[in-house]
Amino acid sequence: LQDYEGFDNTNIKVYSSLDGLIFDGEKTVGEPFFSMFISNLSTGSHELYLTFTDSDNISVTSDYVLLQVNSIPTVKLEGPNVVTVGDWDWKNVVSFNASGEDEDGDIVSYIWYVNEIKQGVSSSSFSLTRSSLGYASIAVKSVDNYGSVSEPASLSVYFNDIPVVDSVAFTYNEQKLSLLGVSSDRDIIQECDIGYSSIDTPYAINSLSLQEGVV
Repeated sequence: LQDYEGFDNTNIKVYSSLDGLIFDGEKTVGEPFFSMFISNLSTGSHELYLTFTDSDNISVTSDYVLLQVNSIPTVKLEGPNVVTVGDWDWKNVVSFNASGEDEDGDIVSYIWYVNEIKQGVSSSSFSLTRSSLGYASIAVKSVDNYGSVSEPASLSVYFNDIPVVDSVAFTYNEQKLSLLGVSSDRDIIQECDIGYSSIDTPYAINSLSLQEGVV
């Protein structure tokens, strides 16, 4: 700002091509500069200009300044919550897919995390190779063409072991056939079904809750 008669009691208005008047204030000290903070501007490309009116009610208008207000992108994540493996050492490749949206631009890349560790993948799909059982946390962020990053979308996937029937035995005594099955699971509590048949009881099921290991 420049006024050879001083800057006391002057008015400053700032206009946006999208939002109209966004600042209207009085300057009461004789300093040739001012600063302001403006929030809640509309997303998009703004042409900003200001008018300066001095104490003699004489106004001037500044040149335009371009300001791009960018919206934050969003992202969605799709993938399984449970993956069942057939063998402890078998490597499972599981795919996850992300879809980002940006109301004023384009999604240009993605940032993937496994158990909070950043992965070297920037595409919308991600494949996780897993050789151990248990939980894994998957998260992804989208990045738009202005460099803004979305909040993460996440899910937890559990790599589950298939329970194994270790042995089946039977006994036959006094016209009664008894069956015994022994099973095991290496990662979770399981249900073990024991079945038997006889003349009086054609079939019955008893369920036992088993802890990790073999019963």
